Amino acid sequence: MAALLLFFTGARAAEVGLVFIAESGKGAEQSAIFKGVRDACADAEKKYGKKISAKMLYPDRTATQSILLDQAFLEGARAAVICPDISAATKLAQSAQTLAKKDFYTAAVGASAANFPIKICTDEDAVLKKIADTLLPMRAAMNFKALSLSPVRADEDAPFSAELSKKIAAQICGGENDTSEMFSVYAKRNAPKLAAYDNYALILLSAQILADARPLPEDPDRLCAIVLGAIAQLDAGFSKNGITLCIAPDYYGYGYVAARTALDMIFEAKTQKTEIKLPPKFYKYTDADLFKREWAEYIGSAN
Repeated sequence: MAALLLFFTGARAAEVGLVFIAESGKGAEQSAIFKGVRDACADAEKKYGKKISAKMLYPDRTATQSILLDQAFLEGARAAVICPDISAATKLAQSAQTLAKKDFYTAAVGASAANFPIKICTDEDAVLKKIADTLLPMRAAMNFKALSLSPVRADEDAPFSAELSKKIAAQICGGENDTSEMFSVYAKRNAPKLAAYDNYALILLSAQILADARPLPEDPDRLCAIVLGAIAQLDAGFSKNGITLCIAPDYYGYGYVAARTALDMIFEAKTQKTEIKLPPKFYKYTDADLFKREWAEYIGSAN
């Protein structure tokens, strides 16, 4: 708290303070969001001719996201961008609504951003359509099967909403979905079932499942592997026989759009109730260099 106090004390009149309150345990994604926040602040400085400061705060046992949000307001910040932990999202949204009445602007990003005054999320219809379009030419293959795999902690680790995961299972995979902590565990447990398929597509509903398996083991019967979300070094698994498509939130866009929306409201007194859906990011296996370059920039920018 002392660092936050020093950051904003005496700055209320001289500059506009904005904080990014990160989600616990999500380092690389949070770095990408914060880069977007900082770039938005730099552009807003040029537009409005006002000094704007940005700081990233990580919750811990002594300072939860809720405490950090309230403290940012009390110490003089004018706005916050937050990637809410799902377990605290409801309480955080209530706090944000209360602070909105005091002209403090809170923009939430991601799958847990519902009920916040400003909500920046992904167009999940576009995600579903991309998966369906990708699999369409494969469905003519003999005994084709689409399989989806969710993380055990789906609420915490899935990059998109639970509703999207349900739609993928129901509309793409015939109502079936499996769960596993790690892909290696899933592959070993389901080896006989996978061997029985002549042609199948694998849809991993969270990149976190691949923390122990990059690249994927080759399987001549696997026509494609689609991964939702992104983690650093995921590009190591991109190949024609491995990860063929990655669909991720635009984490940088989350931060940029959220910060600019909040800052525009501060300087232009716009109506605060806002929901913005960003297009997802698509990386084909041939885009490995692009993925690697972008994530190296995101991670490096946080240092």
